[in-house]
Amino acid sequence: MDTYLSNLNRLNLAFYCEVVSTPEQVRIVAEVEKAVFPQDMQDSPSALHDFFLSEYAHGLILRYGRKAVGVLKGDHLSEENTCSELLQGDALLDKIDITFYMDSVGVMQDVRSPQVLDFLMHEMAVDLHRFDYQFVTAHARVKGGLSRLYQRRYGAKVLTTYDNWCDFGEPFDYILVDLKNVPIQGLIRRSIYRLARRLYRLSE
Repeated sequence: MDTYLSNLNRLNLAFYCEVVSTPEQVRIVAEVEKAVFPQDMQDSPSALHDFFLSEYAHGLILRYGRKAVGVLKGDHLSEENTCSELLQGDALLDKIDITFYMDSVGVMQDVRSPQVLDFLMHEMAVDLHRFDYQFVTAHARVKGGLSRLYQRRYGAKVLTTYDNWCDFGEPFDYILVDLKNVPIQGLIRRSIYRLARRLYRLSE
C-alpha cells in the first residue's frame, strides 16, 4: 500500500474529482461514457438521469484541467445490480448494508493508468467512508485486465465469472473489494493536496 499512497502524492496536480450533483454533470457523465465504453455498454442520458434520482446513487467526474476524462458511479448493493444468488451467498449476505456497488468505472485512453485509477478509487473511498460503507462490488471486465488490476492492487475477490454478462459478448468477473485495501490519506495530508489542486486550477 506504500506504492498506492505514494502514487497519490506524485499524481499530476491537474487531476481532480467533482461529485455529480447537477443535470449538466449528468450530461458530462454520458459524454465520458460515450468516449470510453463500447456502444452497448453506454447508459443513455435518460437512463443516467433516472439513475441519479436514487437517494443512494453517487458519482464522480474525473477531470484533467478543465477536461472531463473519467467517471466512477454506483449505488447501494441491491437486487437491481446484483443477482439474488450472490446476495444470499456467504460472501455478501452479512455485508449488504455496508456495500456499495460500482456500476461504472471508466477513464479515457490518453490518461488511463493504474495511478489514475488509484486516485479515482481513493476519492470515491473518501466519500464512501463518510456514508459508512466498508466494501464495494463491481462487474469488472476481464478483457483488458481490469478485473486483474483490481485483484492485484486492491485485493479484490472474484465471487463469480459471467462468460457473457448482459450479452456484452465478453466475460466479466463479479468482484468484492474490502475498502481497507483502498487506504485514504490522513485528513491533514488530504487537505493539503486538495488545496494544492485548487491552487493549480486557479493558476491555469
